[in-house]
Amino acid sequence: MVWIDSPGGSFEFFSTLAPFLLQHSFTSVCRDVRSAAVILFLLGKKRLVLPDGVFFFHEVRAISNDGHEITICDLDAAIDWENERLRSLRREWLEEERIRMRNAQNWMLAFISEQSGISRSTFLSLMRAEATLSAREAVHYGLAHRIVSEDELGN
Repeated sequence: MVWIDSPGGSFEFFSTLAPFLLQHSFTSVCRDVRSAAVILFLLGKKRLVLPDGVFFFHEVRAISNDGHEITICDLDAAIDWENERLRSLRREWLEEERIRMRNAQNWMLAFISEQSGISRSTFLSLMRAEATLSAREAVHYGLAHRIVSEDELGN
């Protein structure tokens, strides 16, 4: 049994770990799963959530040189702005970064859809809304298989 109570972390770390962990059969249990830690939770063959469990999602993000978080939507807007001003070198970098982030987000959407049954478009909407789901909502969407009490886990 793997207990997950995580504020998230690096997408690269969790996505790199995923193929290895998929080879092992384990039960994941969570109370608080945020951001990229959702990938770790979904690797569980059996996925259980405590009654007060929460799941939080957001778009794939990168950290800019000045320390700000940027999303694909931010890059789309920056590229549009750069296109208007024809600054080709900066635009090329933005477009490369957008491709890298889109690839990461597409991998995440495919993985979550495959593991949970949530459509990619529904999950993308949850990410863009920076949604927080309750334990019941997580079961409804197929992220968790069932809600369990800590007492049930001890027996």
